[in-house]
Amino acid sequence: MSAPNLVLSCFPGIGLLDRAFEQQGYCVVAGPDLIFGGDVRDFHPPAGVFEGCIGGPPCQAFSRLRHLRAALGQQPAENLIPEFERVVAEAKPDWFVMENVYDAPLPSVLGYLVWSDVLQNRWFGAEQHRARRISFGTRDGRPLDLSPSMVALESPTWERAVMATSAKSGKLARSRAALKSQRVGGGLLPGSQPSRTVAESARLQGLPEDFLAHAPFTQDGKRRVIGNGVPLPTGRAIAAAVRRAMGNARGATGMSEAQETDLPEIDDDDNDSYQCVECGDAITNPDRLGKWHCDGCVAAQRRELAGTTP
Repeated sequence: MSAPNLVLSCFPGIGLLDRAFEQQGYCVVAGPDLIFGGDVRDFHPPAGVFEGCIGGPPCQAFSRLRHLRAALGQQPAENLIPEFERVVAEAKPDWFVMENVYDAPLPSVLGYLVWSDVLQNRWFGAEQHRARRISFGTRDGRPLDLSPSMVALESPTWERAVMATSAKSGKLARSRAALKSQRVGGGLLPGSQPSRTVAESARLQGLPEDFLAHAPFTQDGKRRVIGNGVPLPTGRAIAAAVRRAMGNARGATGMSEAQETDLPEIDDDDNDSYQCVECGDAITNPDRLGKWHCDGCVAAQRRELAGTTP
């Protein structure tokens, strides 16, 4: 059985999403990252140890800037989502969360159903306008409820997204700088990025302005690693929603500890003697997808999440 609250972080970067989950009481173990000389392709986690797995594979392969990179003759970025899928498949957690850009494909891991949505950072009281796709995988496909973390009114201050490409280096950055010199209606071109200090970028990501003051990175490197992270307001909302969705994180039932202890132990020789917690029908295969849900309820929930009807 996995250890409650123990979470594996894949592609941790400087740990912004990790920090959000730690603030919700999770113990996060960081996997390898290129920033610190590690390579996820050489990493093989133990099975059944971690309750959850979180991570944001590099988004460059699916970022809208990929078209500009192609136009400049640059090599397309490598798609590392399959590595995230492999890590999840090997670790076999109760749940996983993958964060990426809107155009990124949903992760697909055998034995897990995925709920996905696009979240806007400003929904959680922040100034920064930044949308990210969140994919939540569980054995029964349960959704995340983000509404308790949403504010009634967005901040009156609006700031463009903090991006790793706002750093002023390389051919791509110089090309963007040239585009920014052009004006449309007296303002910057749509999608252009204003130059920011490292402190400003950190603040907009929800971090203290001196967060990387003593880090062994160049100014350009600091902008990149900050921009590659998940904004803390969004991260906190995700972590809180996972906590609510998984209850006490003892499995895929979503029940409280008291409710789970009242359930009978599964007897593999007498499966028909147990009932689905949703409809009351006999459970014919209690070991699969949610443990205490019948095949019919699992199928109905899958259709609902996919937006289809029987």
